[in-house]
Amino acid sequence: MPRSSKRAYSSYIQKIVKKSATGRSMTAGALDAFGVIIDDIESRLVDAAAEYKNVDKKSTLGHGHIDAATKVLLPRGLAGHARRSGTAAVKRYITAGKDE
Repeated sequence: MPRSSKRAYSSYIQKIVKKSATGRSMTAGALDAFGVIIDDIESRLVDAAAEYKNVDKKSTLGHGHIDAATKVLLPRGLAGHARRSGTAAVKRYITAGKDE
């Protein structure tokens, strides 16, 4: 069952808009459009990463596969930012798991 983009991303997008453009908001249609764009990029990244996994003859999708897909599909500046943010998020997740 496909998930709804509006439900999945609308609150996050609204938070980003409030931080970056004080006093501004987005219409429901704009949120829907951003949700579709995010879903499309996510789908393309997953498909490309899965292809790299298959080429490597691995059964598990690893960070290297996602990293390679990100480098290929996104423009250089955005890819670098995405890779740094993703690495930081994984480190925070791992660190939080050790604290428990």
